[in-house]
Amino acid sequence: MGTNTRIHHCEKIQKFLLLCLTPTFFDVKAELIFRKTANSEQLTDVITTLDAIDWQQDIDTLRASMKDCAYDPHLLASAVKQYMQHGAIIPHNFTTKITWELFLQQLKANQNDDQKVHYLLAFIGQLIEEDDVDAAMVIHNFLHLGKCVANYSSTNKMDENAIGQLFGSILLDALELDGCIFKKEDKDIYGSKALADEMKMIGQLVTSLLKTELFSNAFSREKYTHFKQEKDHRELIRAELGRQIWTLPPLDKSPLSTLVEKFTQLSLEPTAEKKQASSGSLSVPRLTLPDASGYVSGDEREEQPAIVRQFSTTRDRSKKLQKRKSFEDISSSSLTSGDKRASKALLEKKK
Repeated sequence: MGTNTRIHHCEKIQKFLLLCLTPTFFDVKAELIFRKTANSEQLTDVITTLDAIDWQQDIDTLRASMKDCAYDPHLLASAVKQYMQHGAIIPHNFTTKITWELFLQQLKANQNDDQKVHYLLAFIGQLIEEDDVDAAMVIHNFLHLGKCVANYSSTNKMDENAIGQLFGSILLDALELDGCIFKKEDKDIYGSKALADEMKMIGQLVTSLLKTELFSNAFSREKYTHFKQEKDHRELIRAELGRQIWTLPPLDKSPLSTLVEKFTQLSLEPTAEKKQASSGSLSVPRLTLPDASGYVSGDEREEQPAIVRQFSTTRDRSKKLQKRKSFEDISSSSLTSGDKRASKALLEKKK
């Protein structure tokens, strides 16, 4: 998904969430809201209708145009889940990669819930710092919507724990953390245990977030003034990502590196035995190639065989030239030793 497409899609999600926060449009009191599964055909029709809306309009215009629309709240809840799980919310650039990677490393550290809450808030605050406000608004207002649902748990039977587990699994996909926090074990080839642990962790995190007062209201930039990722930690991640991207790690003694090292050390000068066997030798300068055995990584693995082939072709060509020169020298020498006899025979034959 291109950058502009992602921005428009992210804008659509955050404005759709604002619509769902409008009581006349979305009923958060509906029983088992977000848990009850909607009819797939009806959901497809609703998604088609929503996709046809011009989401670049301001939110007040959208609310005015949608005030007479009466959608089943379970269909709208399913649309929210689908947009969040399949929408490109997090931008894919180097700066945001640092923000996302640091947040992932912090989750892997398996700290207590209070620290994880701080890490997520710092993640949102850093997105704002990087001028990706739409993504920050989507995450905040999605959690704010969960808070609104939990406030009517006596009616909809969806308390903070139930919403936390549901919204945790959705947020896991939305932030592209699915399958990244825990590694699957050898005995668990499909990674089901790791995925279950991830859902449990994020579910507990969302439950803790819903208990804070920060998500009692819709998104406001000022709320995240003091929430940013630590600069020193970001520099460490930046250095690590830079090393992975720009540094070519040394390669072990694989067949390819051994072959390159062998070719690098070869001399193209004729051997002493060949010099003695021929009366004249072809002087071929030594070809010096840079030692590429320690700089093979990524795309350069495809370039190196070309270097090897070029080196091998040059060496083979020099051998052919040397053999040809040796043959000419030997032939010339044999004719010189018998030229009188051959000339005399030819003259007698002509007579």
